[in-house]
Amino acid sequence: MPFDESSFLMNQGVAGMNNASPMILDEEPFNFLETTYNPSTTSGSQTQSPIVQSPNPVIPIVETPVEKLFRLRKLFLSKRLQFGFVLPIHKLEAVTNGDLSGTVVHPVLVHVSHLWGYMLDYYERYETWIYAPDKNGDEVTQMRLILGSLAGMLGPAPDAVTTLFTYLSVSLYFFHKADFSRGQEFLSVASTTAMTNDLDLAALGSIPVEEEAKGLYSLHPISDADELRSTFSHLIYVGVSAQVVLTAPPVLDPRILEKFDLMLNSKVTSNVDINFLRAKSVRLLTQTRQLTAAWNNGQNPPPTWFEQYWKLIEQLHTHIGILNPVQLRVSFIPEGHTTELGLKLCSTMTLTALADLHGIFSPSHVESSRRYRDAVVEIVSISSTFSVDDCQYLDPILPLCWSVATKRILDSQVVYENQESIITVIRACNGNLQQALPYVIDFETSTNTMLGP
Repeated sequence: MPFDESSFLMNQGVAGMNNASPMILDEEPFNFLETTYNPSTTSGSQTQSPIVQSPNPVIPIVETPVEKLFRLRKLFLSKRLQFGFVLPIHKLEAVTNGDLSGTVVHPVLVHVSHLWGYMLDYYERYETWIYAPDKNGDEVTQMRLILGSLAGMLGPAPDAVTTLFTYLSVSLYFFHKADFSRGQEFLSVASTTAMTNDLDLAALGSIPVEEEAKGLYSLHPISDADELRSTFSHLIYVGVSAQVVLTAPPVLDPRILEKFDLMLNSKVTSNVDINFLRAKSVRLLTQTRQLTAAWNNGQNPPPTWFEQYWKLIEQLHTHIGILNPVQLRVSFIPEGHTTELGLKLCSTMTLTALADLHGIFSPSHVESSRRYRDAVVEIVSISSTFSVDDCQYLDPILPLCWSVATKRILDSQVVYENQESIITVIRACNGNLQQALPYVIDFETSTNTMLGP
């Protein structure tokens, strides 16, 4: 079927796979706004700013169109774990090779890799995510191919899991472009896709029993069930982290979070599912923040507060017990460095939650004070291992973790002998991160309301 790009983008909408809610694009022509993100503003605010020009002349690369697309795919796939682009190895190979046949992987995922490749390539050359006027044509072309594929206008539409995976990739893409409304819109459609197709129920039902979980140790999903759980977990992480980092309104249906919470105590030992571990870490962190906020609001906590407190302490220690040996094992795998960075991010979120819980009683309880200090020191130890080059593979949620973890030190609620060195290490890493990623706050001065009291 021929693909009418203009009519498609002008308020035709994208019909979601398997009766998902339609994705409506506004009547404004598809473009990229010349905006910049200011962490001190709300998520919906966009301010005009001059285009950042490259500090050095760019030497054109002589390459054929095929060579260029191959280079762009490899560029994106080198950073894929940061964006949750987790697929079985045979599908990753198909994407790497640009396989559009549809026999191994749906072509929409190849188009996604091209879209991200163009954006990452532009950022590396010009040090800005925002395009100069009339310089975004390649990305517009890829976006049209993605939306057309999702709508079934370029061939058979993808299955529900691939559709969810694609919506999340596009949502993250728009968030990087500071187009919050479209980022939220695609995230909302991703949530609807999961609900409509009962992917939350399917993911919960796919957890293997202990005997079935034993097997090969892989950095990639092994089975269809692994891929489903990874994609569903990616939905949780994108939804929760967008709410935390961007202070965006909640999008995920409560049923989705409820089903994921039932998966929190599961342990899939046959592979390193970075999406699941990352989603579990951020979910435990946000649950901890809600609990500490209930303690700090000046009112007497409900009778169940301490039950939740000890349950979270136990869950966090169990999670750390999983993350530590996995991270050690991955460190021996030559190609596992970016996975190791993702696991360190998970450990930082989990240790932040522990620091937050112990910090409640640290000013007056000796053991809590010691455990609070130990958690903060471990966070600093992890952060000190991040090189300048590593920062491009990390996540803007890190400074929020640092802010929560060090709050009682910065507020002088507790005093330790080495606390100035603690702040110095984090401050240096924070500065490096601000040079590499969007939405990175200053952990010492942030007024992010999601951090709570």
